[in-house]
Amino acid sequence: MNKAFIFFFFLSHGLVSSKVTSFITIDSGTLEFIEKVNYNLYKKNEFVFKNTTSKDGISSLPVSVDFDSISFEKKNFETIGFKKEELNKVVYMKRSIFEMDEIVITNQRKGISILGERSRFLKRRSRALSKDAKYGLLFNLTNSKGSNISKVGFYVDKVMHRTTYKIRFYAVEEIGNFMEFQKLNFTEELFESPTMILEKGAKNKIDIDLKPYEVFINAQKVLVSIELLNYYDEAQNIIVPEFKDQTKLKFQLSERLDYYAKTVDLYTKELSDELININLMINYDFATQFFEKPHKSILVAPAILLYLNNH
Repeated sequence: MNKAFIFFFFLSHGLVSSKVTSFITIDSGTLEFIEKVNYNLYKKNEFVFKNTTSKDGISSLPVSVDFDSISFEKKNFETIGFKKEELNKVVYMKRSIFEMDEIVITNQRKGISILGERSRFLKRRSRALSKDAKYGLLFNLTNSKGSNISKVGFYVDKVMHRTTYKIRFYAVEEIGNFMEFQKLNFTEELFESPTMILEKGAKNKIDIDLKPYEVFINAQKVLVSIELLNYYDEAQNIIVPEFKDQTKLKFQLSERLDYYAKTVDLYTKELSDELININLMINYDFATQFFEKPHKSILVAPAILLYLNNH
């Protein structure tokens, strides 16, 4: 994200000053812009004024109203309040209704749970497999530690060339300031599959049985990465196909903040060293630069599912 641009934008709108007279409201859990938040102004604990924040921009406090404290309230969010001198330029509000860390689908077959999202695929949002962990999907296994991962499911566009790959699980930590920027710290490689093969013509869902490998995971947070080894032509020679013919993992609409990837510098075209929380970054940029939520088609993630055998 362009921090200098954000600072300049706030400065030009009066958001950077010793006395805050303007602000925006943001969801502390997703960093999405929150519109139409009710706020009340008080003087010596007496109500003096009320209004609603902007639906598409910065909200400004009335200069004619003398007050010493302010409160914010909105349905499904916790009510918060500040003294006038404690009011910040960005007001973070916490949801009072929480969602589960992972979408868990209980299979009809007893003892099987599925972690991940099931949403609509988007054309032209697929991404080619990479030679290492340039991107992946984060799973929070806090409530499933010690479970046996029996299967991995993922989706691909039609395979144009025979493709070899591996599935890797990494224990990771989320580090950085969640309110602006979050990245991954790799602590351990937990699992590396044998060489797997996608034959020419394969498409849509690919299920990989992991039961023979007895994959038990005790880490709380695990990044799942599908990593390319090689492409082969009809004579079984290793080739480097054009981008349009490379094997691509399908992406789907996402309501979560679990897609991590390396980013490309706009000027040098070099990849970042760390994997960045992509959808969190998008939410923050839209909230602070455009004062709105991103269109749902912008927030995507690789379509990967984990199947767990429950004890």
